[in-house]
Amino acid sequence: MSKPCVGYFSPVYDGGMHLRALAIALVSYLEIRSAKGKWLIGFSDNDFPLLKKQTEQWLSVLEAYGFDWDNDIFEKTIYPINDDAVVNQWLNQGLAYACHCSEDQLKETQVYSGSCRDALMSTQDATIRLRTPDLIYQFTDRLQGVFKQNISKEIGDFVIRDKHGVIDPDLAMVLAIVRCGATQIIRPVEQLSTVVKQLYMQELLGVVSPTYLHVPTILNNQDNSSSLAALLALSERERVKLLIHLLEQLGQPVSVEQQNLTPKQLLLYASDHWCVELITKGH
Repeated sequence: MSKPCVGYFSPVYDGGMHLRALAIALVSYLEIRSAKGKWLIGFSDNDFPLLKKQTEQWLSVLEAYGFDWDNDIFEKTIYPINDDAVVNQWLNQGLAYACHCSEDQLKETQVYSGSCRDALMSTQDATIRLRTPDLIYQFTDRLQGVFKQNISKEIGDFVIRDKHGVIDPDLAMVLAIVRCGATQIIRPVEQLSTVVKQLYMQELLGVVSPTYLHVPTILNNQDNSSSLAALLALSERERVKLLIHLLEQLGQPVSVEQQNLTPKQLLLYASDHWCVELITKGH
């Protein structure tokens, strides 16, 4: 029996681009629902409780636009992996190290020089970096095709926890994937270049990597100016029109007839007619 599809969407790192995040949620949701899989929403340990309010706003938006999900995102007891425990484990294994380089020093090169790599400095008030091997990592994005990078030469030893104790978003995403068993991750194309970091960390954790799909930019900056409150303030008919607009931008078959549906009915229709290959590759 094949493994069930599990999608994971984290709305909290949208950088204020709320409508773009809604479009990504739409792709993620329809991909999973068309495959009869589970769609999960989540956040990292560092998001809670600081971003709980924004997360709750996102839940209200998603519900208003017809989405449903298969988990209680505030139920943390099912998540046994602690972010800091992983960082400390890598420190103890010599896979990570403390870095005390100043911002001026870091500006000197695009890829970190590794000047603290063998310095054996204290981890107190230090940035923690993960050592990277001189290896080429390659994967096939379901929409963008083959992507590869030499992780050492093109990325370098990268930060997994900053000096304030904040976990890097890519590590947070990797651990979230492990926790929920996600089999596919859908994100904006701007984040394509960070996948190699995630593949490397997944390898260190000994877990199977999910498939990745990076969606091209379908909205301009003006389209993205909507706040979460503004998205919630739209009438049901206006929400349906917005969803139809997003589906059209994603190349999906919709017509004016669908304007009379509720948001939930529209998403059900869209999942029945979903075809990811119709999305323009784009960059």
